[in-house]
Amino acid sequence: MEKINRLWFDSEKIFVETDAGNTYSKSILVFPVLYEASENERQKFEIGKFGDDVRWPTLDEDIHISSLIDQSVEVSFDNDVANLFSKYPNINVSEIAH
Repeated sequence: MEKINRLWFDSEKIFVETDAGNTYSKSILVFPVLYEASENERQKFEIGKFGDDVRWPTLDEDIHISSLIDQSVEVSFDNDVANLFSKYPNINVSEIAH
């Protein structure tokens, strides 16, 4: 398994670079906790001791490298829940999740 050497964000994605020289990215929307987090909160992460996961202790969020490598998991806005929230933008999605 590849190990994470570096992690960063842009306005739409999370990226990791591995010890094999590969770069993987995924839409930040796939990870709602990170999407809702501030830039400062996103920067407070720890790469796990085996190098195959990342943890944000203050956000209680964990991501394994496999979720970034697996390109079959992407955000789809064509579902009943997304349609409900788009109809009622005043509903606080984060509060419902909590």
